Amino acid sequence: MITPDRPILLRRNPKVSDAIALTFDDGPCPTSTAEVLDLLGEHAVTASFYMIGERVRRHPDLAMRVLREGHQIGNHSDRHAAFRGLVPSFCLKEAERAERTFQSILGVAPRFYRPPKGLIHRRVVRELRRAGYFVTTWSRMPGDYFRWHTADRISRRLARVRPGEIVVLHDGIGLRPGPDRSRTLSVLPDFIKGMKDRGFRFLSVADLLGFPLYFSVPAAGSDGHAQGTGGARQGGLAP
Repeated sequence: MITPDRPILLRRNPKVSDAIALTFDDGPCPTSTAEVLDLLGEHAVTASFYMIGERVRRHPDLAMRVLREGHQIGNHSDRHAAFRGLVPSFCLKEAERAERTFQSILGVAPRFYRPPKGLIHRRVVRELRRAGYFVTTWSRMPGDYFRWHTADRISRRLARVRPGEIVVLHDGIGLRPGPDRSRTLSVLPDFIKGMKDRGFRFLSVADLLGFPLYFSVPAAGSDGHAQGTGGARQGGLAP
């Protein structure tokens, strides 16, 4: 298996001293995403949701709620086929299919792409960058998707978060129907409170890294969400 080429992936911003980016993968999921959004709204926290295209097609209203409540939408492939994502042609097609779904349903075209399970080959990264995507993974993974990780273990790992980090939790598990996200939901309020007590702000990944959220081309039927997001549809990225 080819391991991820970490140095050319966006994982954190070491220049930020008082903020982190909280992200959620594999949604939207009807058994958990709404509850995650309720908690984020209760604590006035902005997050980034890396969505699977197939899930957006199944649950468009839930995906739209994420966008409507001010959170960032990221591209997490069309069907979360992680290991096939190491093949450049397949990975690019997955990103593009998901992008078409986001444009048609949400009216935005995310520039931030996160490969399933963080697995990606350097050639794929170069191709995605040439197409205008920002390829991001994470710097802090507490493992909330492991069934054998207790809520206490997840909380201990979250307590180690440092400034400028990108933290990943999960509101879904791949395309698995009805995944149990109760542990994630149980640790989230204390994690948010603990970070705020330490003086941390919660930013979107785009704001943490200082890059534009979406491609500037609006989709048909867009209600304006794509306006002011910056970035041409094609073009190289900042190093």
